[in-house]
Amino acid sequence: MTRTVHIAADVAAALGPEQVARLTGPEWIDQRVQCWECDGWMETGEDVAVLLVRVTDLVDPDTGASTSFALHSHPACSPSKILVTTDPEIRARRGALATQRDEDEGDDVDAVATVLDTGRGSAYPVVMFSYRTELIADSPGPERVDLVVSGLMSFGWHLVGNLANPPGPGPAGFRLRFTHERPAPASPGVLELLDPAGQVETAVEVTPGRYWRPGVAISGQTVLLQGSRYLTDWERRGRAAVKAAVRAGSIVGGIVPVELRGPGNDVPRARR
Repeated sequence: MTRTVHIAADVAAALGPEQVARLTGPEWIDQRVQCWECDGWMETGEDVAVLLVRVTDLVDPDTGASTSFALHSHPACSPSKILVTTDPEIRARRGALATQRDEDEGDDVDAVATVLDTGRGSAYPVVMFSYRTELIADSPGPERVDLVVSGLMSFGWHLVGNLANPPGPGPAGFRLRFTHERPAPASPGVLELLDPAGQVETAVEVTPGRYWRPGVAISGQTVLLQGSRYLTDWERRGRAAVKAAVRAGSIVGGIVPVELRGPGNDVPRARR
């Protein structure tokens, strides 16, 4: 059963063609989404309407533009339209900007830990975080970058131009920690991104590719790639989806140190 995505003309004009293509493409078309109006879930075969929720008091300090959220609703709950609101109004109505998830929905980030081939007979370990939040800049145009990417770049993460060359070092103080219980290289564990203050920004359970942890054990570091909605179908689309996101300018990254907590990591470190 194919989903129909309803997008009103004024919503499409505000979103711009790239975001319209994204919202009707594989990143969203095959995903279970939640209704902004009733909090109910819409399965992959159910039709959806796209809402542009414009929060007038959340302003980008660089551009002065309001922040907008591309959200979904049951067509019967609300047609596709532009909603103008404020942060206090949203908090009063929903308790928070993020909609409440069912207990079985899981983490709000998809994660992959693997190695990427440079095409030159070498490879490097990489962690990919794909956030399920969809933030957009509130002015259409081909040069627009989604706010997840622009916000991460403001912290010092680098826009990734290709996958053959690892990006430069990540912002000072950021690091990853992987905690696992079994010594096998592909044993599952909890992957955490820590900020310079040592606070956990992101935590997700992941089963790494069998070469990722040995590579990290030797080098003590990994490339971290971050963006939104680009790992929704890793099993089927894999690296092709990541390359497409890189071409679209929607991936940032950097090299970060990794702390491995668990058995089987006692190998000689590479000299740097």
